[in-house]
Amino acid sequence: MKTKRILSVLLAAALLLSAGCGKQDESAEEEHVSGTAVEVQQVISGDISSQSRLSGKVIAAREISIFPPVPAKVLSVGVQVGDTVTNGQTLFTLDKKDIQKNYQPLLDSYNRSKTLFDEQIRQAEKNVADTEALLAIGAASQAELDQAKLTLLSTKTNADSTLSQIDESMKDVRTTLEDTNVKSTMTGVVTAVSVVAGGTASQSAPAVVISESAKPQVLVSVSESVQPYLKAGATAICSIEAIGRSDIAATISTVAPASNQQTQLYEVRLDLPEGLDVQIGMFVDVTFFTNNKTGVVLVPTEAVLTDGEIEYCFVVENDTTAKRVVVTTGLTSGEQTEITGGLTAGESLVVVGQNYLSDGAAVRIVQNESAGKE
Repeated sequence: MKTKRILSVLLAAALLLSAGCGKQDESAEEEHVSGTAVEVQQVISGDISSQSRLSGKVIAAREISIFPPVPAKVLSVGVQVGDTVTNGQTLFTLDKKDIQKNYQPLLDSYNRSKTLFDEQIRQAEKNVADTEALLAIGAASQAELDQAKLTLLSTKTNADSTLSQIDESMKDVRTTLEDTNVKSTMTGVVTAVSVVAGGTASQSAPAVVISESAKPQVLVSVSESVQPYLKAGATAICSIEAIGRSDIAATISTVAPASNQQTQLYEVRLDLPEGLDVQIGMFVDVTFFTNNKTGVVLVPTEAVLTDGEIEYCFVVENDTTAKRVVVTTGLTSGEQTEITGGLTAGESLVVVGQNYLSDGAAVRIVQNESAGKE
């Protein structure tokens, strides 16, 4: 019995010793893998630009307004908004009878005006002759003669201008009577039609507006904080949801030097690439790149943390320890931020897992995995 009891005690001791060794091994393994898992990348130097994202619209590079040569009743309209027209194509037709009615009043006006001006000129010429005669006998001054001649010249100039305008209108009527079709003067897309059959085409407003569709542009208005950084020839990125494109490289064509009096904004026009399937009036989001800097220290924006007004990042020292570094930042371009103080190129920056760290914390570097505190 004693022998069995001794063997049982020895066996229990062996089991306890074995269990103790196992726990020490597990603790060593846990100590080996302890620390917050993080991903790092080297701090780099590069170029950066601040970005401004604004909304605009697709417009035509050029558009023309078509007016009737003379006010007249519209007999028919051959186009509607959205139609593509060619140079010389008939847009609408005027009523010839209505045009003829306008000719006689113009002729009467011309004859009345000519009769009136002829009499005024005759009287002015007589006044000059009389003043010259009086000057010869000392009854008039040279200044009076000069004034009489100036009145004659003014009367003749006014007569020529007025009669020429009336005669030009009469020519327009005669030309229109020969061809009552009003035609397009360029190839493009009809963007506005303000006349209807049976109505009157007036010269106070365009009857048809045609936009050149071959070279679409984007029109966007920018504030005074953006305008100084924009130059003709620079590139901006356009996003047009209607055609499912967000990567269109457009070229700045013009930047208005003065602001719009009503909006106080500056108009900017951009040329879109040729062959792009867009329509006039489509909405566009435009991203401008401004205030460019080269050769600066850059980090991913998400690597920069804040504590009140303090900005900081974490770097890894000796591949094992996190160090909190206070930084100062400059430009931000969405995914990247310029560091103007606190970091230098080449340092190991924590880019994943930084939210779980404190200064001096143990870390273990992993790659391509979501980091979290373990």
